[in-house]
Amino acid sequence: MIEIENEVFTKCKNALQNVYGDAIFLSGEIINSPPEFPAVMIEEKDNYNYLDSISSLHKENHVIVFVEIQIYSNKKAGKKTECKKIASIIDMVMQNLGFNRTMNQPVTNIANPAIARRIMRFRGLVSKEKYLI
Repeated sequence: MIEIENEVFTKCKNALQNVYGDAIFLSGEIINSPPEFPAVMIEEKDNYNYLDSISSLHKENHVIVFVEIQIYSNKKAGKKTECKKIASIIDMVMQNLGFNRTMNQPVTNIANPAIARRIMRFRGLVSKEKYLI
């Protein structure tokens, strides 16, 4: 299986820590209640064969990958703006990797409406050499 989740997480983490240092919580999985804010959770949601490039021996040459990123802020003022700033950094990283953004929208944080939440989703076609096409 072609796997790039760690590479995606590391690139996003580095870009976010360049701006926020250690003042941002990062996780490689979605959790219900982040222990710190702002918080970013990055998780590969799907990874399946790109059927047009399967070899005659049924070996995968490319996979389609979907990544979901959830962003949270609990600032008293400017939490929506903080989520958008973080989303902008992530979007730049993901596009530079070759992913296409399929979703970027605020959602109501049902557990605590005082916390701003934004969900982003990206899709990418990845080769066995781990290049995005």
